[in-house]
Amino acid sequence: MRVHPPLRCLCPLLIALLAGCATVRQGPPPVPELNAPDDPARQAAWAGAPITEELPGISPADLAVLEVVSAARSLLGAREVIVDGRRYPPADCGHYVRAAWSAAGVDLMQCPAGAAQVDGRPSGVACLWAFNRAHGALGVTDPRPGDLVYFDDTYDRDGNGARGDRLTHVGLVEERLADGTVVFLHMTRGVVRRARLNLQRPHEPGGAVASGRALNDYLRVRKEGDPPGLGYLTGELFAGYGRVTLPPASVVP
Repeated sequence: MRVHPPLRCLCPLLIALLAGCATVRQGPPPVPELNAPDDPARQAAWAGAPITEELPGISPADLAVLEVVSAARSLLGAREVIVDGRRYPPADCGHYVRAAWSAAGVDLMQCPAGAAQVDGRPSGVACLWAFNRAHGALGVTDPRPGDLVYFDDTYDRDGNGARGDRLTHVGLVEERLADGTVVFLHMTRGVVRRARLNLQRPHEPGGAVASGRALNDYLRVRKEGDPPGLGYLTGELFAGYGRVTLPPASVVP
């Protein structure tokens, strides 16, 4: 894996996507906690100091994840996804995640032939899922920054008015809070946004903790005629976490 030059836009404001049948395999080493760096090297990074291959205490795998999350955060509020001068298809959740990982030189859209479909329909999210299966782990239970978080039934893809639309949305984990809430970044309704997910209390939208912080954000728009028990919150529509490793074949030269 190539190590990249110093992170761009690494300042405080800009450091700113499975179901239980999959086998969890060991992923990359733990990455630095993005909300509370505890050693001088990482503190310097958060303050905007250049990060180089020689920075003590941060492995190349950690550096890759830092670049991914930094790129994802830098696009908050954006309606166009542009990373390293490359413009990605607009208003596409899968390509937003792909763009973020491209900052670390990894192309997540390298999936096996036929894997980029769900129920016979093309799906970029399904391609990411297949990449995760081949180059990392699905069914992750300890989400870390840079992991992918998947959702089902965020819209009625097949138009049949029923549940069962698999892998309809994906985001990228930004951090995990002390109460178990996972903060993630995603593109939805044409804009890159930040959202929250709490699987311990999946049906609670917010105000259920002392701080009043949201536990789960709304991810699906409620419509007349929706089937019963559909779910609209991130915790209700959650499909699984995926962790990416860095296979040599996926690294962009």
